[in-house]
Amino acid sequence: MRRLIFLFLCPLLVTGCLDQQKENTAPAVLPSPPPIVYTGNAPIRWPYSTIEGARLTFVAANTFSGAEIADFETLAGQWDDSHPDYDFFNYPATEVANKDTGNLDDYYDGEMGIYKSTTWFNEISSNALGITQFFAIRRNAGTSSEFLELVHVDIIMNYRDYEFDPADPEYSNFDLSSVMLHELGHFLGVGHSSDSNAVMAPTISMGEIRDTLTDDDHGNIQNLYNTGEAQALIGSRSAIRTIESEPEIVRGIIEYRKDGEEFSYILPFIRDPR
Repeated sequence: MRRLIFLFLCPLLVTGCLDQQKENTAPAVLPSPPPIVYTGNAPIRWPYSTIEGARLTFVAANTFSGAEIADFETLAGQWDDSHPDYDFFNYPATEVANKDTGNLDDYYDGEMGIYKSTTWFNEISSNALGITQFFAIRRNAGTSSEFLELVHVDIIMNYRDYEFDPADPEYSNFDLSSVMLHELGHFLGVGHSSDSNAVMAPTISMGEIRDTLTDDDHGNIQNLYNTGEAQALIGSRSAIRTIESEPEIVRGIIEYRKDGEEFSYILPFIRDPR
């Protein structure tokens, strides 16, 4: 079951953290999210106007091989084929220079991409094979109809702790296609599934192959992007925009882990939505 965690930091907590940093100069590696203050299960999805119009374009780091990038496009096509009414992605993916700064803030830019990290991130567990980081606007905040409207997503693979190329002597025996199909589901807003056989199950084991969407995955994407709901929203969207003149934007991080644990969390992000 997906856990979405909203973290609201008070001045007292910030002061305590600063005092601790004076005593410990080495950066702390967080194996799990900070303490839960508020939990919620708001759906995460792209605006219907986006997927009905220009659709979603992603770039891929040129440190992936041409064959790997072509496979990413094929995997994205599985998600397109899983919904009878929508095609989600644009093709082909453009190759760009890899982004590997060690700072998650740097990925919120004008390009949504699939990247390799050889440095990884202090705030993310080394048990994560990869993460999907997203930025979204809270819509209908505090109501039963609240949802998170995606504005930016990136997929970042952990190449510091794992090697996904079977031809490499350091191969970690985790299937890149299986991991990427899962991450592309998060790219669309699909959450983790309780079905252990589904692509969107929260963990994967060494040597396990899950590179084909299941009926459970098809049902989840179709429920998330409900055609009837889209029709109903057409008339109400302008009213929602008027009421939410200064919407709150949040950052979400979803880890895909090898250890049987599930971590998904959302933090406030102070920046104007793009």
